[in-house]
Amino acid sequence: MASRRRIAAIAAALGALLTTTACGAASFGAPEAVPAGVETVIDHAVNDRAQTALEVPTSSPALTPDSTTDQFKAGWARAVARIQESKKGFRLKGFTYISTSSRISVTSWTTAGDTGRAHFTEATTLYLASATSGPSAVPTEYTANETATFKRTNHGWVLDSIVSDEGQHGQPMAEVDISS
Repeated sequence: MASRRRIAAIAAALGALLTTTACGAASFGAPEAVPAGVETVIDHAVNDRAQTALEVPTSSPALTPDSTTDQFKAGWARAVARIQESKKGFRLKGFTYISTSSRISVTSWTTAGDTGRAHFTEATTLYLASATSGPSAVPTEYTANETATFKRTNHGWVLDSIVSDEGQHGQPMAEVDISS
């Protein structure tokens, strides 16, 4: 009987360790109410990312530096560099994106300690122009399921990463992942 309890205790400890190790953090609980400001931060990040695809951005960046972690900022710099390289190749073929709009919808919010995760759907529309035929009336549209990870700080939740839920092959645009 004592050995069964010991085995059960070891199994429980290993289960907790594997869950923490495999996921990188403790298991997340049941969905909760989305904290104020979280949806706005995600919306700003997604719209700012879409604006970087444009030849001439139509709006100023809305994401504030104090709403993101250093890890996010480093990932953002890498993503913008990839987008700029893609734009060069696209431009060489005579194409540019001239306008964009994005909408996000947070579907759930969960926390584990000082980490919060928002699952959301992004719907983005981009309008293309060709050097030979001008602006296209037919938009490029995509929808992506993504997860934004936040860290709790002294001044609230700050954005740490945005990652596609569909893996690298499910990403409609190369710049969907903003992570380390």
